[in-house]
Amino acid sequence: MHLPRLALLPPFLRELLARRTLRREPETALVMDDPTEVDAYVAGGHTPTMAGTYLFMNAHTTQTVPGCRAVLDLGCGPATLLCQIAAMNPSIHFTGVDLSAPMLAEARKTVQRHRLDNVRLVQGDITRLTDFGTASFDGVISSFALHHLPRREDLDRCFGEIKRVLRPEGALFINDFGRLKSVKSVVHMAYLTSRDEPYLFTLDKERSMRAAFTLDDFRALAKRHWGDRIEVRGTFKVPLVVLLRTPPRPLPESVAEEFRARREARPARERSDLDDLRFFFRLSGVTEDPFGPFSPLAGQIAKLRMLDFATLPVIGTVHTARVTRTVRILRLAARVLGLWALWRGGGFRRSAAARRRRFIVRLAAVLREDLGALKGPVMKFGQMASYLTEDLPRPLQRALRPLQRRSPPLDPAVIRRTVEESLRRPLGEIFAEWHDTPIAAASVSQLHLARLPNGRWVVVKVRYPGLLRAVKSDFFLLRCFAPLLRGLWGLPNARELLGELEELITTECDFQKAGAYQEEFRRAFADDPDMIVPRVYTDLTTPDVLTMDCVEGKTYEEFKASATPEQKNKAAEIVWRMAAVSINRHGLYNADPHPGNYLFVDGKVAFLDFGFTKRFLPAFLALWKEQSLAGCAADFERFRDVNRRLGYERPGRSMDHRAMYDTYRRVVYRAWMDDRSFRFTRDFVRQEIRSLLALQRGAKGALRMPVEFVAILRLLWGQHALLADLGAESNWHRIVFPLLKEPYTPV
Repeated sequence: MHLPRLALLPPFLRELLARRTLRREPETALVMDDPTEVDAYVAGGHTPTMAGTYLFMNAHTTQTVPGCRAVLDLGCGPATLLCQIAAMNPSIHFTGVDLSAPMLAEARKTVQRHRLDNVRLVQGDITRLTDFGTASFDGVISSFALHHLPRREDLDRCFGEIKRVLRPEGALFINDFGRLKSVKSVVHMAYLTSRDEPYLFTLDKERSMRAAFTLDDFRALAKRHWGDRIEVRGTFKVPLVVLLRTPPRPLPESVAEEFRARREARPARERSDLDDLRFFFRLSGVTEDPFGPFSPLAGQIAKLRMLDFATLPVIGTVHTARVTRTVRILRLAARVLGLWALWRGGGFRRSAAARRRRFIVRLAAVLREDLGALKGPVMKFGQMASYLTEDLPRPLQRALRPLQRRSPPLDPAVIRRTVEESLRRPLGEIFAEWHDTPIAAASVSQLHLARLPNGRWVVVKVRYPGLLRAVKSDFFLLRCFAPLLRGLWGLPNARELLGELEELITTECDFQKAGAYQEEFRRAFADDPDMIVPRVYTDLTTPDVLTMDCVEGKTYEEFKASATPEQKNKAAEIVWRMAAVSINRHGLYNADPHPGNYLFVDGKVAFLDFGFTKRFLPAFLALWKEQSLAGCAADFERFRDVNRRLGYERPGRSMDHRAMYDTYRRVVYRAWMDDRSFRFTRDFVRQEIRSLLALQRGAKGALRMPVEFVAILRLLWGQHALLADLGAESNWHRIVFPLLKEPYTPV
């Protein structure tokens, strides 16, 4: 298992944020003739970093040149890599070209040492290949040589010569440095492994990076000479290394096995450097890996998730005291009201549209900052607003999306202490590897990547210290507003509903209970090929800590951006089926459908969080199913009777059952009432929410919402909002309706 070194993080972030590309500084000497420098270069080629790099290039070159009879290597240097490639491809005759006589002298020693008879060496200029005729080679290769050329025009001339000597359908594999944007990044990368290298080799590496051509240079010139036949790739996001190649060809299994064996035989340091290249090129689209898949894959993409937190402020503690939280919440409310007053009063001094945009931007920044620091239930409401409330402006919803998984993380020392105190052991005894940077941070907890002593990668969910106190503080404040909820939404039992919500969130904060629910769901869907529920390690799970298998996949936003409509429909059906089966068959209701709780894995959906789960009594479940069947069958009398038995009608008051019946048929049952396809849209979700609120307010206190529907409505609105965001379309009736007639079956 490999994870890129954290030492790569600073230049990675610096390059992502930099705006300008570093000015090119051509090397002062085109030919390396100084014997001291040549000796340093030869020695540097045998360091752990270069050994791993050469194995990577050897494998990818071998994957590109099968079937060739004659291959030309441009700028072969001391032939360290050339001889490794030639040894792996004994049926191919290789010709190495270099302009430096001292380098070629070293190259001859290397060839003799390897006892190779399929390599010849020629002194020559790679921009004037006068010793070779047109179409005289089946393949051309080059490794870290082209940056020595003084000008872009020389690179263009070199490509022209390559095209001339290469047969029309010949193979090409070239790698070189790509130019970075920041001199700090160049120095960082050049000296990252300097302790293992001769000083002159490191210095030459820095000069080479400063002299590198840009990725755009390579792409433009490759397209000019070869059109679309040549693929040009740089390492992911930051083109430190660039590859130009013709399409790779399948390796014989014996050769592939040899490369895998060579990798396994390398010391850990060399494997790490090799796997860094594999990892970053795979992310950039080089998917044909001669070494096979990373095994296990867990942790690869999770490592990238950590980059999201590199620029976020770290908070030392979550404020949990009632007075402190109340003051901070009221301060937030005052800031929001102040912005609103400024907007309505024209204080932004812009046009109406510009004032509105400015208001939304400022409001989003305030909410994201304050809610992210508060954590707990208050932040959870911000999460819900980011995907559920269709009446919010879309820019505001987008600005709140980081609250789903990317809020400011807690101090690593606090998290470590929480884990050690909860599991009653030092962290080093529990995990072979632990990453302080989280892969997600939300309202209740943050998630960390770790590796067990047996090598298995896991995700450790750590509850924020003192969170239960924060929950009690927030709900104390909410209960103060219960009369307002009664008047605003027509909820006669507002306090009772808030009590149910508090109990659900308190249960969500108990990771031992959440882990038990997760294992129950895992057993229930163990045979479903489309669903993944990570295993929970009960011996490493407490009320404060939950440890589960690491699952790799795309986040909701990544999936939505890349998936086809068919893939979105399939994923939506899986999400819908999970809810429909768990509720109607098993009486289990996981009512937290926010996008951060899903990962999308090759046509499957991974469900990650089961804390906000409600278990329904069989009697309630039977009545709820009967209500749905009656409504869909247009049986008003039966619907009204079930309503009363469910407790909708407030004692001593008479409610309008017909209004509820009409509303449910028009919006709640509409998606799946009939045997036909239905497409979720934002307009439908908006209409659904408005209709239900209007029904509640119109009842004027006569309609008492049963407490069970706190969870039901959260899932209903949240799931429908998610499906609308995907534009999902399916025959939902065929998933739900058979389940309404099934008996309750405990897991």
